Amino acid sequence: MSRQAILATLFTLAISAPAVSAPPAATPQAHPSTSAHANAAAAQSNATHIEACTEATEAFLEHLTLGDYKAATGNFNAQMLAALAPAKLGNAWQAIAIQYGKLESRGTAQNVMYQGLAVVTVPLRFEKGTLGARLACGADGKFSGFHIVSVPPAAPAASG
Repeated sequence: MSRQAILATLFTLAISAPAVSAPPAATPQAHPSTSAHANAAAAQSNATHIEACTEATEAFLEHLTLGDYKAATGNFNAQMLAALAPAKLGNAWQAIAIQYGKLESRGTAQNVMYQGLAVVTVPLRFEKGTLGARLACGADGKFSGFHIVSVPPAAPAASG
């Protein structure tokens, strides 16, 4: 067989050979950058939500410390306000002061997103112990939950 005949046969085989490729996906999939963009947008939204809730929590605690219970409940959603009106909040706060003494300082807020809620916990150091104020903010920025939680004592420092 001549050289030209061999090349022509190879050329014909190359043209008529079916292309080998991966089978198409059963369902269309988004480009990876689409989900990365969505994740980044969600993270930014969560960060903004947490920041706003942290600021509202700090304002709440300031009003609570000053004894301005009406202002403290100003960011409660309707359900929270019905369950914990200013007078009831004041009574609860005063009961904590009786048991734990005067509030000495507040610690650094710790934040987390949980089921669409921004949850902020702030350590409260009293004369007789440390508790945590935990507030949850809904998507509307209003408080939808408030709890006083126990804070475990700090682990003793390792001796060297």
